[in-house]
Amino acid sequence: DWEDAALDCFKVIREAVAEQLDGLVDTHFGRFARSSLLDTVYAVVQRLIEKRQDETVSRIKWLMRLERRPYTQNHHYLTTYRDKFLSKYRGERRKKNTVATSNKNGNGNPMTPVGQQSPLPYGLDSPVMNPYASPMSNAGVPPGPPRGPLLRQPTRSNTMPLPPSMGGAQNQGQQPQQQPGQRQARPPNPQEQYMQQMREQQEQQAMQRQLQQTTPDLSNLISQLAAAGFPVQNSSDLERLFAGDPYEEVLIVMSEVRAYWQVAYKRIIDLLPLTIDEDFVVGLAQDAQDILMEGLGLTGLDANKQAAEFLAEDPDIVAERDQLMSKLARVDDVWERLSKFK
Repeated sequence: DWEDAALDCFKVIREAVAEQLDGLVDTHFGRFARSSLLDTVYAVVQRLIEKRQDETVSRIKWLMRLERRPYTQNHHYLTTYRDKFLSKYRGERRKKNTVATSNKNGNGNPMTPVGQQSPLPYGLDSPVMNPYASPMSNAGVPPGPPRGPLLRQPTRSNTMPLPPSMGGAQNQGQQPQQQPGQRQARPPNPQEQYMQQMREQQEQQAMQRQLQQTTPDLSNLISQLAAAGFPVQNSSDLERLFAGDPYEEVLIVMSEVRAYWQVAYKRIIDLLPLTIDEDFVVGLAQDAQDILMEGLGLTGLDANKQAAEFLAEDPDIVAERDQLMSKLARVDDVWERLSKFK
């Protein structure tokens, strides 16, 4: 609890200040120990310390109440530390969830906790190609059943289809036989069929060119990641490496809490000493003279009489001084008589 820690800090400072004030009182008023001045000053100083202590404790508790609700205007500092800790936590996740550990425990996704199933669709650790991945990410994965619009099988051969005018539609003049009771279907447009086949073949050719162009870059990327310490050996490991972490939201919450704590504690370690110094230490110095004058009774009509009583000497000291003065007078008289015999 920050409030308990803050009050403990103030307790240490209060004891140090009280000890320092006791030393000052002894230094300046110690010779009046036989009179009531020293005891009165001690009592006034203790009341002053208690007064400033109560006000300072109240201010510290007020300051701690402000920290009950998370709030800051230092968004830049908060965002910077949030990204920093999020990167750190993600790195720790990668260290603890390696491909070797995942394979050893029968878990295909290195970012999935041990004992849980892979959250990815169709399981990227299976030989079935992920239908939601890009063609580049599927490079090197054993082909499976075609999925998705870009992975459907061609309806014709890879040769360029011929337009209808060149004999592309061999059965152009034939009409389909109509079944009894069935409406006559609209005859297919040869031009639309030709354009559809052209589009399909262009998509296949574009995908093949993309795979041919990106394969060297993909190999270079895998080698660079392996050199950096990432558990990547092929494109399948690369896909698992960049798969979504099911605990990503947890990591984000952790990083936000840790970042706000970074902002809050730096604010507290400045405001708490400033509050103690202003309300207690500086407050003692500002109130000391007025409290002493009032506590010693030096502001009323009998101020002179009260001051004389406080400054009155010890009767034993007065008697001893009178005795010494009498002896000194006799010595001076004897010395004067002896000087006449020269």
